Amino acid sequence: MKNKFIAVLVIVTIVLNISGCWNRRDPENLALVLGMAFDMDPATGMYQVIAQIANPLALGGQDSGQGGGAQKKPFWTLSASGRIVFEAMRNLTEASSREFFWAHNRIFVFSEEVAKSGIYPIMDAVDRVRHLRTSSHVTITDGDVKKLMEAEFPLEETGAKGLDRQIVTIRYERSIFPVITINELHNELAQPGREMFIGKFEVPKSSEQESGHDSKTSAPPPAIIGGGAMFKGDKMVGWA
Repeated sequence: MKNKFIAVLVIVTIVLNISGCWNRRDPENLALVLGMAFDMDPATGMYQVIAQIANPLALGGQDSGQGGGAQKKPFWTLSASGRIVFEAMRNLTEASSREFFWAHNRIFVFSEEVAKSGIYPIMDAVDRVRHLRTSSHVTITDGDVKKLMEAEFPLEETGAKGLDRQIVTIRYERSIFPVITINELHNELAQPGREMFIGKFEVPKSSEQESGHDSKTSAPPPAIIGGGAMFKGDKMVGWA
């Protein structure tokens, strides 16, 4: 009888210790990252990480009915710098009141500068981030990468969703853009002698304000898709 009592006590103790959500993450405490971009300052050699984050207040989330005034933007873009990629990603937390959640990331964007310096350090850092989906699309930008991350697409709620859907649409409609994911990029880097070819987004230099047109129909598109960047190893060598 005594042995049975001890056995039951041990089982109850174990069950109490392993039950519960000790590492739970409540949605209202998370910042959902929708897209990421990487740039480099040629003067300092510092990496810059630009993240596009969903704004639940504008997307119909919590407290969406509170407050008044102008309509809120459905996403928020912030950036941070660091000597290494991981440091830059960690420094993003200094500007956010919520913990970053990376599983909703749709797209990775590399600037021309960081692509020419080598993307292996970025891929290594990305591979170590929890919850990141390797099915996210990868692209190179010809132009201001921050402007691309801040761009709004008329038919989509967020810019990252617009970029991702534009890639998917062009994949089936026209063969002018090489579609590649994070997982495929890792495979390419792991095979010596096999070089990468990553699709390109061109950021229009002119804007509606600069051109002097008031009509929305005359405004340039947020991004022009087509072509790609050629690589040798992990470094970009030119456009095609």
